[in-house]
Amino acid sequence: MQVTGFTVLSNRNVTFFISLFLFFSIYSIIILVKVMKEEIVFRSVEELYNRVLPALYSKRKEINSLGFKLVTEKDIWNYLVENEWKTKRNLELHDLINDIFYVDNIKINDYVMRKVERLKRVEDSTVHDNGVL
Repeated sequence: MQVTGFTVLSNRNVTFFISLFLFFSIYSIIILVKVMKEEIVFRSVEELYNRVLPALYSKRKEINSLGFKLVTEKDIWNYLVENEWKTKRNLELHDLINDIFYVDNIKINDYVMRKVERLKRVEDSTVHDNGVL
């Protein structure tokens, strides 16, 4: 039935559209639950690193904005591997992401500065060993 430019739906049509909407909503939820139950498996550390790289990038931007300009994504990753994740077992992806976002910025910077100092000492000792001043 046509009323002043609008189509009036019958109760039967409304019921059909509601049923169709509910069907697709339930179907979407079922698919989502199936996907969520699948275990994410990484074949290599590099694959895992690449998966969390956006979080590492975000953390690096945060740290750099605080004035710690030498910190890189790999520094954050290495710090966490060596200091936070070394003794933990069965970490899940959300644990890694959480650790990346909540690791102390000062600890990361201190880690990088210690690494720079070690490299400087090695360089200095190499220069003196070669007789070059």
